Amino acid sequence: MPVGGGIRDSKALLKRFGVALGILGIAGLLWTFGRESYKAASFPRSPDPAVGRIFPDNVHGIVIFETRSQKRDSDYIEVASFSMLGLSLVLSLIYRKRSGAQASKSGPGNTPTI
Repeated sequence: MPVGGGIRDSKALLKRFGVALGILGIAGLLWTFGRESYKAASFPRSPDPAVGRIFPDNVHGIVIFETRSQKRDSDYIEVASFSMLGLSLVLSLIYRKRSGAQASKSGPGNTPTI
């Protein structure tokens, strides 16, 4: 029994990895948007040096103050989510190019190959 399927397996792996990254990216962005709504409603609107909330952040037009670690974590998750979505898009384009799929062109005689 042969091990591995060569090119066909690499295309399937590329597709699965791209879809997984896309799902993780979208989930991260949804979490970030929910977190921003929570911060806009519950975080202080003036600095609180006793707690360490001295770093301003503009959330949907409302300036709130948060700690350095809260700001860093939120920024990190947002950047990572956008990066995953971008990488997913690149992998999607590579997959389409390798599989010979074309952009949807409708019309007589133009059937896309998948």
